[in-house]
Amino acid sequence: MKIKKSVKNTTKKVYRGGEITYPNGDVYDGVLVDGKKEGYGKMTYANGDVYNGPWVNDKKEGPTDGSMAYADGSHYYGKWLNDLKSGKGEMMIPEGEVEHEGDWLNGLKHGEVEYEGELLNGLKHGDGNMVYSDGSMYYGNWVNDHRQGAGTFYPADDPTYARQQFGYWQEDRYLGPVRPRGLVLTDHDTDADYVIRNLLPDDEAYQIHRSSAKINLDKYLQIINVNTDSDYGNITDYGNITDYGNITDYGNITDYVRSQFVPLINRLFSNSKQSIDQLNAVLEKLNSDEYSREPKNIYIIGKTVDFVLKQSDEFIEFYINAFIQDCYNAYQHGEMSCVGGIVERFYMIIGDAAYAMCPDETCDNQTYVELVTLFDKKLDKNELTQEWANEYLEKGKLDNMNKSQRKQHYIDFMKSKYKELYMLDETNENLINKEADNLDYVFESLQFGGKKRNRQTRKNRNRTKKRLGKLKVRVRTIKAKKGKRKVSRKRPHSKRRK
Repeated sequence: MKIKKSVKNTTKKVYRGGEITYPNGDVYDGVLVDGKKEGYGKMTYANGDVYNGPWVNDKKEGPTDGSMAYADGSHYYGKWLNDLKSGKGEMMIPEGEVEHEGDWLNGLKHGEVEYEGELLNGLKHGDGNMVYSDGSMYYGNWVNDHRQGAGTFYPADDPTYARQQFGYWQEDRYLGPVRPRGLVLTDHDTDADYVIRNLLPDDEAYQIHRSSAKINLDKYLQIINVNTDSDYGNITDYGNITDYGNITDYGNITDYVRSQFVPLINRLFSNSKQSIDQLNAVLEKLNSDEYSREPKNIYIIGKTVDFVLKQSDEFIEFYINAFIQDCYNAYQHGEMSCVGGIVERFYMIIGDAAYAMCPDETCDNQTYVELVTLFDKKLDKNELTQEWANEYLEKGKLDNMNKSQRKQHYIDFMKSKYKELYMLDETNENLINKEADNLDYVFESLQFGGKKRNRQTRKNRNRTKKRLGKLKVRVRTIKAKKGKRKVSRKRPHSKRRK
C-alpha cells in the first residue's frame, strides 16, 4: 500500500510590473516576491526621498550600489545593509560638496573621514594626511592604501600629544621610532630626494613633530601663565588643558593672531610688507584645515600669543620673525610647513626666543630660565664633539676621507644637533665653524691632543730602557778663556768600547 505525501507549494509569487502605492503614500516601482521588495526597484517616499537600487527581503540591501536622493537636496550613493548605509559610500550635501566619502556602519560614518595626499591607481600611496571619524589623525607615508614608512599617529583622546606614535609603520602596524633594517617603504625608495624628504630618521619634514613630542605642554602652559592675563572675549575660564568645555566661542584663531601681530610688524620690522604677506600666507594655510580649529589648538595658540604680547619688543621681534620664517620656509626647497607643524611652531619658537634673551647662567628672568630648561635649549659643544669622536673617529668611519671631508662631516654633525633643537641660527653656525677651525689638527691626525706618534714595540721599548740604564754621568770642568767664567756641565756618556 503506497502512502501519498503532501507536497507544500513552494512557488513564489513574483510581481514584475507597474507602480504600487502604499497606504502611507509611498510609491514602489520594481520587483516584488511574495509581496516583498526583491531585486532592483525604485521607491518614492511620501516625504520626497527617492531610492533607486537593490532590495533583499523588503529592505535596501544588495551586492550593487544604491542611491538615495533626499528631499533636502543631499544625496547618498553606495552600499546598503538591512535598510541602512553600510560599507563604502559617498554623501553629498545640497550644495554639491562631498560631506563624507568612505566607510559607513549602521547608517553612521565609520573609519576614515578625510584624506588629503598622493594617490596611485585610486589608492593612498606616498605622502598623505588622514583624519578618522573618532577624531584621531595620521600624517605620513602610505603604500597601497596602508600606513607604511615614516609617519605620526595622533590619538583622539590625547590633547597633550603624550601618547602620539611617531616613527615607522608597516601595513598599518606601528613598528617604533627607529626604522627597521630592510623595511620597504614605497616605490620611490630609490629616489634620493624622496628618501631625504620623507623617509630618513633625521628628515626635516618630521623634525618639528619629533621635537614637539618631547615637550610637556601642561608644564609649558603653567610657565607662560605666570605672565599672562588671558582675554579672549567669550573665553574667560580655561580650566585644565584636558578640559575644553569653556572654549565654545573663540571665533577664528587666525584672525586673532593676525590682529595682534600685524600692528607689531608694522612698528618693529623694517620690511613690514614682505613679513605681513608671508604671515598671511601661513595663516591662510593654517585656516584651511579643521585641525587648527580644534579646542586644544585654539587654547595653546591663544595662550602663546598672549604671552608674547607681554614681553619686550626685542623678544616680540625675534619671536614673530622666527615664526614667520620657520613656517614660510620650513624645508630646504622652500616649501611651507604643514598645518600641524604651524601649530607646533607657535609654542616651539617660544623656546628659541627665551634662549635668545637668556643665553647663559647670568640671566635673571626666571620665566625664561624655566622655558630654556623645558625646551632643552642648551647644548655643550664639547660633549657633542666627544660624541662625534666616539661614534666616527674612534670606530674608524672617517679613515677613507681626506682632511676637508672629515672637517665637513664634523660641521654637518654639529649642525644637525643644533637643528634638532631649532638652535641653528647664524650665531651658532659661526661658533660651529670656529670650533671646526680649532680642531683642524684632528682632521689631519685623526687624534685629539696632537699628531700621531709612532708606536714602539715592547721589544724596542725594553731595549731602549736597557741601554739607558748603562749610562753614567760625569762632570767635566771646562776652562774658559780670560774674561770668561768657568762652566760646569753634566752630560751622560757610555763606556768606550775596547
